[in-house]
Amino acid sequence: MPPIHQRFFACAHTFAGFHQFFKDNLEGFDHVYLLKTGPGPQNSQLIHRLGMYFSKSGYEVGWLCSTTQPDVLDGFLLPSLKAAVLIASGPSALEPAAPGAIEHYVNLGAAWDTKKLHRQKDVILSLNEKLNEAFDGLYDHFEKASITQDDWEKILEKNLDLEKGTALVDLLGEAILNYPSIGKDAKVAHRFASAYTAIGFVDYSLELSAPSSKRYFIRGSWATGNSNLLKAFLERASHLGYDAQAYHCPLDPDQLAMVLIPQLGVAFLVTEDLPEKEGDQLIDTDKFFFKSGKHGKKQDPLPHCLEMEKTRRVWEEILTLQGQLNDIYSKATNPDVVDGFYEYLRDQLDELRDKAEH
Repeated sequence: MPPIHQRFFACAHTFAGFHQFFKDNLEGFDHVYLLKTGPGPQNSQLIHRLGMYFSKSGYEVGWLCSTTQPDVLDGFLLPSLKAAVLIASGPSALEPAAPGAIEHYVNLGAAWDTKKLHRQKDVILSLNEKLNEAFDGLYDHFEKASITQDDWEKILEKNLDLEKGTALVDLLGEAILNYPSIGKDAKVAHRFASAYTAIGFVDYSLELSAPSSKRYFIRGSWATGNSNLLKAFLERASHLGYDAQAYHCPLDPDQLAMVLIPQLGVAFLVTEDLPEKEGDQLIDTDKFFFKSGKHGKKQDPLPHCLEMEKTRRVWEEILTLQGQLNDIYSKATNPDVVDGFYEYLRDQLDELRDKAEH
C-alpha cells in the first residue's frame, strides 16, 4: 500500500484574524516535539526530511502547511505513533498541556551564530516591526471584505425558505448517514483544507477527499446554509460514534467547508467543483433553500473577492520582509548542528516505532 500524504492547514488568516486548531489535531497524542526556532528555511527542510523518512517507510503523514507560504511546513503528524513535530514559534505556538511528559522542546536556536545575529539586531528589529505592520494592514483588508460579504448575505437571506432548508438537513442527514451506531465516543479533528495565502487561494479539499468512496459535492449560493448542512452531518456521524475531520471555512472559521468520515469512506464538500469520479454525487441546495423563483444569483467575483484582491501588494511586502529575515538567519545557521537535531528527532521517533511494532 503506498504511503498516505495529507496536506492541510492547522491555522488560517481569516475575517476574524489569525485562527488556529493545533490543539484539536493533537488530541490523544503522547509525544509532541516542539521546535523552538526563528526565521530560516532550515526549519521546514528539517520537518520535510524527517516526515519523508517515515512516509517512505509506509507511515501515514499529515503535513501541516504554512498559511502564509503553503510550500513551507509548520510541522507533521504521525497518527499511528501518536507523535508530532511542530514549529513552536510565532502566532501558531502551541500552549503545552504537559511539558516534558507529552511536549518536548527542541531548541534549534542552538544552531545559530548569535554573534552574527547580534551584529544585525537593528535590521532584525526593523524587519519584524515592518512585518507586524504589514499583517495589521492585511487584516484591515480582511475586515473590510467581511463587512462587504455580510451585507450581501443579508440580501440573500431575505429569499431563504428556512422551513424547507431545515427539512432538507433532516432528510439528508437520515438518508446519507444511515449507518449503525458503533457505541463509542467520536473524536473530531478541526482543520482548514484551504487558505488565503501569499501565493493566492490554496485548496486541498479534492486531494484530502480523494480516498473517500462516496463524495457529496454541495453547491449553492453563499448564505444558503450549506455550513449548517455539514454541521448536521458531523453531529449525526459523531452521535453514531464515527471519528471525523471537520474542515472550516478559511475566511469564517465558524462555518464548515468540508467534513470527512474516514471510517465510512464518506466526504461532504461545499464546493464549486463538479463530481469527477465514480461515487461522487452533486447536491444543489439553491432549489431547496430559496423561495420559489428567488434563487441566489451566482456573482463572479463574489463581493468579498474584490477586497481580497487588494491584499496582493500586502502579501508581496510580507514575502519580501520574510525573505530578508530568512536570509539573515540562514547565513547564521550551522547546518551540521541542524543535522544533529534531525538525527536526534529521527532516533526518538524510531524508538516509538520500535515499541509500537513489538
